[in-house]
Amino acid sequence: MVNDKSLLTTFVNPCPNYTMGKINGFTNYSEAKILGYGSMEPLGNALYAPQVIANLISVSQLTDNGFEVRILGDRCISTKSNSKHESSILPVSQSVQNTN
Repeated sequence: MVNDKSLLTTFVNPCPNYTMGKINGFTNYSEAKILGYGSMEPLGNALYAPQVIANLISVSQLTDNGFEVRILGDRCISTKSNSKHESSILPVSQSVQNTN
């Protein structure tokens, strides 16, 4: 999920007069509206919700797309072999909690 439409290589707004859904949490408002979706290389599809306070990444979406994901302290390291996106390091949000 992204809050910046420019990160999407394609964008679809299937319901210009309506939202596709709403999200609670990760926003300064009571809820964030999903206004569309698009493609985000090399990750695949992503929802566009401009009111979320941070871009959210799905670990299962990363692994489904061939990435290996390791969380080391406050860092998330995602690696994909045979790609120009060999390795990237992302800070882990303090507001993300383990749901186990």
